[in-house]
Amino acid sequence: MDAVIVRRYAARWTLEQIGVNSINLNAADVNDDGQVNLVDATILRRHAARWAEYSILPYKPVPIQPAQFAAPFMFSASAGATINVGNASGKIGDIIDIPISIENNPGLIAMLFEIYFNDTALKFVGFEDKNILNGATHPPSTTEGASSPLVFAWVDELAIIDNTNDGDIIILQFEILDGASPDDYDITLILSSGDTFNTGFSPVDFEVENSIITVEPDETEKIITGHTPLTAVTLTINENILTLADIIASGKLPTTVTVTDGTTPATANITDWTGTFDGTTTGAKTLTAVWDAPNGYTKGVTPITITSARTRTRDRTRSRKRRRR
Repeated sequence: MDAVIVRRYAARWTLEQIGVNSINLNAADVNDDGQVNLVDATILRRHAARWAEYSILPYKPVPIQPAQFAAPFMFSASAGATINVGNASGKIGDIIDIPISIENNPGLIAMLFEIYFNDTALKFVGFEDKNILNGATHPPSTTEGASSPLVFAWVDELAIIDNTNDGDIIILQFEILDGASPDDYDITLILSSGDTFNTGFSPVDFEVENSIITVEPDETEKIITGHTPLTAVTLTINENILTLADIIASGKLPTTVTVTDGTTPATANITDWTGTFDGTTTGAKTLTAVWDAPNGYTKGVTPITITSARTRTRDRTRSRKRRRR
């Protein structure tokens, strides 16, 4: 049995990813404990490297706890040994980093854990192995778009000294998907006790501090791209509205306008009017509104201009009043 095949199988690779049609699990279980895990891969690699004590298979190491995935992690951690999963927050479309770190590492040569996440709100887009653990054997499925759970594994089969490095093990990257509701989403790490051990195959126990990704409300302002045309105001000779100040004071001009970002309409308040208005002449007059963008909207780099046509300021069927001398 090939140690590489057993290592990949133990790291949750599929047969297709390993490149084989089947695996003889009885032959792969080289310590006769009824399981095929990273312990078997380590024994096979040491056997192939001609380590004397591994020359005869099956090998009988000190019994270890069976591989199990359980939440919460049920056995006691070694002297404060902890795996921390970092918290993060962001908005829809953001790509966020989740560091997974180790503290008070008592020493190990192998580790395997699964990462569970909500793949309807989050998309896994990649990772960076920080290389503080040796022998990375991450499945090909840990690529962009992989669904929950993700599996990450390390095993340094020929190590003769335990790795006691602390720090970031790996950085996971997730994209917050469109449609994710503002909420907290769990990122849960579950450690495999049977695949996390030291040079003597004793299990190495850790407390696991899991995390959340907080999706924040999208407060991005909408950019106004258009408006509903304003209805023209008709004036007659008898109203004696002669200047811009007169027509503003008359209350005949609109006080609001409907604007839109192309999708969602909103009401904007008109605060003033500008332009040239001569009420002594007939014909159309155009005034420009001064307006405030509604909450959640912005006028953009170049604010749009809202105009309203003023028509028929004089009734041509009537004669003009003569001025007194």
